[in-house]
Amino acid sequence: MPWIVNVENLKIYDSLYLSIENNDQGLLIITSFKLVLMNAIRILPVYMASFTFAELMKDYFLEKRQKLVILMGMMLIPISYFLIDLFLNVRYDFGVTSMFMMIIIFALVVNDFSRISLVKKAAFVILIIIGLQWVDIIPSLTSYGFGRGEVSFDVKQAARFMNAEEAMTFAAILFVTIFVFNALMVLKLLKDQNKTIQTLEENAKMEIELREIKLQSLRARSLEEMQNLVHDLKSPLTSIQALVSLSDMMVEDNTVSGYMKKIIGSVDQLNVMITEILHENKRHKTCIEDLMRSVLSHLSNIDDDKIITFDNQLGLASIKINKIRFTRMIINLINNSLNSLGVDGRIVISIFENTDYICFEINDNGKGIEPDQLEKIREPGFSTSGSSGIGLRYVETVINNHHGTFRIDSKVNVGTRVILTLDKERVKYEKDISNR
Repeated sequence: MPWIVNVENLKIYDSLYLSIENNDQGLLIITSFKLVLMNAIRILPVYMASFTFAELMKDYFLEKRQKLVILMGMMLIPISYFLIDLFLNVRYDFGVTSMFMMIIIFALVVNDFSRISLVKKAAFVILIIIGLQWVDIIPSLTSYGFGRGEVSFDVKQAARFMNAEEAMTFAAILFVTIFVFNALMVLKLLKDQNKTIQTLEENAKMEIELREIKLQSLRARSLEEMQNLVHDLKSPLTSIQALVSLSDMMVEDNTVSGYMKKIIGSVDQLNVMITEILHENKRHKTCIEDLMRSVLSHLSNIDDDKIITFDNQLGLASIKINKIRFTRMIINLINNSLNSLGVDGRIVISIFENTDYICFEINDNGKGIEPDQLEKIREPGFSTSGSSGIGLRYVETVINNHHGTFRIDSKVNVGTRVILTLDKERVKYEKDISNR
């Protein structure tokens, strides 16, 4: 910048000599304006670099260290002045004006204007820089450390020689007032905008919290209703169990007694199933083969032998899961595949293991899912078939509760593959030991 914007290119001394020769105070004021413009343009990159560095770095440090980091950013200003003097032999005066600007920039960075863009805050810094540069032109402030630069000193000496100190002071104060006033107006606008954005963010946060409270209230209500339903379901089951047990004691026929025991076992199983519906975190040791039979029993309304094929490579191995919810999850996925099938549609369900995981893989040769829909498929309420869209949300909830993952791969007109992955340790996986 000193190579481009300098005294020679702006012809500052030419204007200064001409103003002295013609005793032209107006031309002296214009010369002062050129000087202020030159100084402002030359130091602007230095102050903007320091301001930008401090703004960006404060977000990466804890609150206790933020002020120290900002001060380090401010130190870029005197360091830059020194380097410019060292390498370009151009001396920038680091005087009272520079210190004032450092304090103002420090205060701006310390205050919370995080919601305002850097460009808008830079507008305030630019106006302040130009305004304070006019302070260096006031002749009476030279003894207080203002305007100690060589060119500034010469301009003020010319004003004394021409008896134009009052005119110079008036012009400088006028321009200081204009630029500083505009800077303060910009700062007020930035503060109001920051406060408005903060209020909008707080309102949005409150709306989210209110929605969460409503959702929790609905969940609590649903849980209460489910508890009442479970109680209503268990009461007749308890009566059935008691009556069957009493009947079993009164019957001497072994065949009838065997039927009674099967009824009691079925009632016990129903009690477990109802409990698992209510308590999603309940886990029971479940044979994978039994799990698949349970899934198949819920699909009895379709010709499953021709459409669905099970490939259980784990045999009678067991895992600890919530059987009811897990069964419901797999059924949801199978139903999704069924909805996509065309003529000669097939679904293959494979269960296998690798070193650390158990995998449930559901493959179909249906119509597949469009790439743009595949990206949105996990979003709440989204559906490719016009349904409620809660099926995959339910799948995600159940698999997450079992500390697993699921992935969907799909190609249009080729088919879809869903892979459910469970960590062996988390589901207490036990191999089939019946053949040992």
